[in-house]
Amino acid sequence: MRKKLVFIPGLHLDEKSWDSMKEFFPKDEFDLEALPRIDRELASPSITTIAQKCSELITANSVLVVHSFAGAIATAMFGICPEKIKSIIYVSAAIPKNGETTFERVTDKEGQANYAKAVTVENKIVSPREKNIFFAEMDPKIDLKNTKLPKIYPESSKISSGVVTFDEAKFRALPKMYIITDNDNVVTVDTQRMFLKGAGIHKTAVIPTGHFPMISNPKVLADTIISFLKVPVVVAKGA
Repeated sequence: MRKKLVFIPGLHLDEKSWDSMKEFFPKDEFDLEALPRIDRELASPSITTIAQKCSELITANSVLVVHSFAGAIATAMFGICPEKIKSIIYVSAAIPKNGETTFERVTDKEGQANYAKAVTVENKIVSPREKNIFFAEMDPKIDLKNTKLPKIYPESSKISSGVVTFDEAKFRALPKMYIITDNDNVVTVDTQRMFLKGAGIHKTAVIPTGHFPMISNPKVLADTIISFLKVPVVVAKGA
């Protein structure tokens, strides 16, 4: 049976940021789709509305593959349409607890300082600096000379302010994987492991990449995702 993967981009990226990685998935085994940036151009976007609109675009048995901020979108989507989501694969991603905002528990000053070097903030809009500067600060593992860099976008400073809600028991039972990016200087390993704690993750993997593995090392990321999907997760009753 073909597996249905839905990719959702993190902050400052769009659906084309996954293109290089999608090439490493066997076409006879996977149906691949990447969702666009929904409502992210608004001055005060609502994560609930973003999640609702994303939920309307997916079909049953979808495996969500989500990066960074999109982890919060996927978690909110599960609160809206749990019947459509087969599993979630988080890539250096936020997993807010029920009733939390996206980055409510993040206290890592080093990661925040590195992110601040990559963007400028004016009138509540967070804009990436010049493309090479942005990617050099966000992910030094990217070969800037030999990599086709994706388009980057500004974001509202309020995009992560909305509260995420979901059924905690159902979420715990949902098969989930977390891919830790071991050389991430923005969402640091400590922050990633903080999100992992208590989220009911059934499998973790560590890859030697920076914050954007779909750009710096798409094959490693694709192989890691494929290996997870080849071994079904068995969730114990009452887990």
